[in-house]
Amino acid sequence: MAFRVEDQLGPPLREHRPRRGSQRGYSLAGWLLLAIGLGAGLLAAGRGLFAYETFGPLAVERWAAPPAYASAALLAVGLGLLWLGRGQSRMVVRQHARGLAIERGRRGSAIPWDDIKHIYTSSIRYGPGPLALGRQEELVLVTRDGRRYRLHQALDDFDELVAAVKRGAYPTLLDAYTRAFNDAQSLPFGPLQLTPEGIHDGRKVLSWSQVGEARLERGWLVLAPADEKAGPRLRFPARAVPNVDVCVQLIQELTSHR
Repeated sequence: MAFRVEDQLGPPLREHRPRRGSQRGYSLAGWLLLAIGLGAGLLAAGRGLFAYETFGPLAVERWAAPPAYASAALLAVGLGLLWLGRGQSRMVVRQHARGLAIERGRRGSAIPWDDIKHIYTSSIRYGPGPLALGRQEELVLVTRDGRRYRLHQALDDFDELVAAVKRGAYPTLLDAYTRAFNDAQSLPFGPLQLTPEGIHDGRKVLSWSQVGEARLERGWLVLAPADEKAGPRLRFPARAVPNVDVCVQLIQELTSHR
């Protein structure tokens, strides 16, 4: 595979592997949630038995349902973390001159920059404000044939990897969006669309003359009106907007030439 990848993507430039201890962190969190989930399941069983013997069968659901639902959710998340940790431990991502090579065990994929159709980024904080317990960052790549690849912060130099993907893929995407817009086509970006008339948010339309600025702010795409009296700011979760940096760049470019 190495020869074919280099022939297609060019020479390798950098390699990203899971950081030491990252799999252990996922495993510890997964097993902890499984243990708590089992405890919640036992609590549900105990409450259900107590309700059955004390109040009759009609009271079982009311007494047992809350811890049972919590148990199911905790078990699902715990299993997901164990699966995620196992998958990440086997992943190797290599930057090449013309794309990425992603290996999981014996399986590998070559992704040229111009084959990437959508890039989703997300950053989730656990806990409120300064009391946050941590942050989970993720990069999702969607190719033109519909394949999806998830890259997580467990990879070393993850921020640099995200920057490299954007440097490689965004110029081609920006050029394609620009040509489509110049041909009077609407540009879909998840929950919003850019059209010659303005920005469509479902049934709402914000004309280009009404748009003041677009920016990314703490995981949100924020559209501020040119006149505060024109209405409230529009906010969209950045993780739901494909190629969100390109979207912001296009809006800024279009509003600067109105």
